[in-house]
Amino acid sequence: MGGIAKALTRFANTAIGLLRKYKATLVAINQVRDNMTGYGDALTTPGGRSWKHACSMRLMFKRGEFFDEDGNTLTKSAQSPAGHVIEVYVLKTKVCKWDRKLGYLHLNYTKGVDVIQDTIDVATHLGFIDNSVQGSFKLIDPDTGELICDENGEPIKIRGKRNVGIYFKDHMDIWR
Repeated sequence: MGGIAKALTRFANTAIGLLRKYKATLVAINQVRDNMTGYGDALTTPGGRSWKHACSMRLMFKRGEFFDEDGNTLTKSAQSPAGHVIEVYVLKTKVCKWDRKLGYLHLNYTKGVDVIQDTIDVATHLGFIDNSVQGSFKLIDPDTGELICDENGEPIKIRGKRNVGIYFKDHMDIWR
């Protein structure tokens, strides 16, 4: 009993001092197991309490919905999805403000993490993309807070989230 916890406690005590001394970062990956006691959280990580205490940030990743090449959501029984959404839960943080407990990444199996899709999600969350009318996206200038207009002086309205990604690929200066 407690063999893993004892080894991880010794390692954590040694590693923290070395990481501070050399201003380095350690990324450790642990697994999730079912809690056998029946009390508290249903999921637990092995290694004891010392390891959890030594961590500056703890994240938990879960696989979310599948999607196809067009970004449409698929069912769990889909034959050949293009990727899936990764849900990231912040369990503990000592390095930044505790303002967001949950984040999402779009992992495409052929291209990797979809940066443009994640930019759209973050910009919508921060209010740089207006989605008040569901399905119609309007771009807002972060400096002035006004709607971005096209060459004719009309506000840019994009129908559908997929088309916002296509628009950003064609207009990389606005995406940046």
